[in-house]
Amino acid sequence: MVPVDADTSTGCEVTDFEGGDYDGRIALIQHGFCTFAQKAANAATAGAVAALIYNNIPGR
Repeated sequence: MVPVDADTSTGCEVTDFEGGDYDGRIALIQHGFCTFAQKAANAATAGAVAALIYNNIPGR
């Protein structure tokens, strides 16, 4: 599993995956700001075989 940047990246932009090695791996992406489908599509474009979207805000 490879996390999309631990900064404020949301996976909503293809550029959020730049510099990561996602080929054949699972992308770990924080919730929010765009659809899950968009996040999954961007992860797939980066080479990920799956995307795991997690809740990064307590109580949600």
